Amino acid sequence: MPTPSSRHSHIGSKAPTLPCWLSPDEAHDHCCAGAGIFKFASTFGGLDPDIVLVGIGADLTFEVIAASAYLQALIPMLSVRVVNVTDLMILARESTHPHALDDEVFNTLFTSSRPIHFNYHGYAHELQGLLFGRARLNRMTVSSYEEEGTTTTPLDMVIRNRCSRYHVAEAAVKALAKANPDAGLDWQKFLAKIGKDLARVQKWIWREGTDPPGTWDVPVFPTKAERHKEAEQQLRYEDTLLPKLWRRQKQEAGLLAKDETNGERGIDV
Repeated sequence: MPTPSSRHSHIGSKAPTLPCWLSPDEAHDHCCAGAGIFKFASTFGGLDPDIVLVGIGADLTFEVIAASAYLQALIPMLSVRVVNVTDLMILARESTHPHALDDEVFNTLFTSSRPIHFNYHGYAHELQGLLFGRARLNRMTVSSYEEEGTTTTPLDMVIRNRCSRYHVAEAAVKALAKANPDAGLDWQKFLAKIGKDLARVQKWIWREGTDPPGTWDVPVFPTKAERHKEAEQQLRYEDTLLPKLWRRQKQEAGLLAKDETNGERGIDV
């Protein structure tokens, strides 16, 4: 909450009017906490994620939400948790600031071992300085403002600064490939698809001078049934053993017989 000695920066959005993701009561609780999981944009409400995507700032949180929808369609077996941060000080190392989360709460929100990608509306070094001292920094990556831009479209602006939904998706796939080298998935195929989609959008912007239709619509997330149907089809091509978490999720969706799981349990956060 504001104090007589505190300073507050107000950053205006270049994008069209963005949606309200939370009700007034939810927004109040969310801002008092300083962060929270956007369950509507996460798979399985954010349970047992393979990757954590963090949005900080209105525009870049929208890009994270759009990236989550994009990734869920691209890799149906993937589990994503989307987190929004409103109070940067919660990220600071425990005991370095009154708002800093202790390690237990930090790990509950961001997990203790999964890759984390932050999409931040300021400079990367600001966020990296706050995170310094947290455990396992090697699993954290940051995309942020890079002093790039001109008179252009809102989407092109975030593309130029490498913090668009496509760059968030690319960072997520690279982090997943690094963390799961034996998953048996063709990570390069996913990266190639992201690159083609980005090039197609850039071509449209250069030709038309506007963002493609639907760019700023509320992202549409695949239903659970759609995701599992696509995952089943994808498995026929990948021919790989699934990580325990993915196997459990498929069993719950009725796509994997119980006797095939050999009593395996989900991976703990």
